[in-house]
Amino acid sequence: MIKTLVSFYKTSIIKPVTYTFIASCFVVPNIVGNNLGIIRNEMSLTEGQKQLSKLWLEIKDLGEQDRDVFELKQMARLANLMIEAASRRTESRGVQFRSDFNALDDVWAKTQTLIKD
Repeated sequence: MIKTLVSFYKTSIIKPVTYTFIASCFVVPNIVGNNLGIIRNEMSLTEGQKQLSKLWLEIKDLGEQDRDVFELKQMARLANLMIEAASRRTESRGVQFRSDFNALDDVWAKTQTLIKD
């Protein structure tokens, strides 16, 4: 389906910015699904972070007055926060399974971290 949509937009008369935007809408869920799935590790999280950084460079200058653009940027921001949080949690608990840290760590069971910028 994605290939069909992308080929449609390549052959249409829609502006390149719109094509970039349409293609980008499929990228965030793919990055999250491929790199932040049930089983994750430092390598997949780092790869996801690189992909999100590359995407952000493509979309950062798009105006947020359009609701779709705003939502795409919010999806990218949320995915970035999810990957950052998963990278910091170096244990496996529940659905948060790290193949490189497969044991429980009781320190995480009692600690909550709030980071303010």
